This record gives sequence, structure tokens and C-alpha cells, in this order.
Amino acid sequence: MSQQSLAAGNLLGAARWRRGLGAPVRGGREFAGRMAALGFTLGVNVTVIRRLDGGPLIVEVRDTRVALGHDEADLVFVEGGQRPRESPSRP
Repeated sequence: MSQQSLAAGNLLGAARWRRGLGAPVRGGREFAGRMAALGFTLGVNVTVIRRLDGGPLIVEVRDTRVALGHDEADLVFVEGGQRPRESPSRP
């Protein structure tokens, strides 16, 4: 599968099917702890599955899909990453 490198940024600005590595979470201690409990830790693979205006952002982290509101997605960052040319299939 051919891939294209992407710059770092937050999940809110990420395109669909973007894959990146988890980076530090912004926000308060309580929010950072909740995100860590959901699997958002440094270096973990994060993939944006669905991004719709006005709706939640669906991401996959540690083989689990998580829905994040826009305010939450704005505080979660990914570094580097790649975008597959073909969308991955899921059984």
C-alpha cells in the first residue's frame, strides 16, 4: 500500500484515514488521565475513521473505536503519521 507522510497536528484537523502516533494531550490533568485510560498514550497508533462536521470524530486506538467530541479532538495530538491511498477494510 503506498503511503504519504503527513505533518503533526491535532485530531480535529486530521483528514479521514489519517494514521499517526499519539503525542502529548493538551488540557487539564483530569482530561489527560481520561484520554490515557481510553488508550491515548505517547507513541500509540491512532487512525481517524470518521470525521463529519457537527458530529463526533471516530478514531481507532489500540484496536478500539472511540468517539470524541470536537472540543476533545482539538486537545489530542498526533505526530507524523501516514495516509493510505486506499481506505483500510474492516471485517
